[in-house]
Amino acid sequence: MTREAVLKQLRKLCAEAGGPTDWAIRHGMRVQYVYLALSGKRPPGPKILRAMGIKRDEHYSRLDAA
Repeated sequence: MTREAVLKQLRKLCAEAGGPTDWAIRHGMRVQYVYLALSGKRPPGPKILRAMGIKRDEHYSRLDAA
């Protein structure tokens, strides 16, 4: 899942909850934290991802792998 896909899903969840403020309060986080993620100024952090049911998974690949 790309960062853009996560943000799209977050926007959808916020809309279903009545807006980002309602979604943030419902999940026990600061409203500004959610708005920063939605604006792209900060990546969605662990609290947001956990509330969305998403786990961050990092992958590393060698550039010279054939």
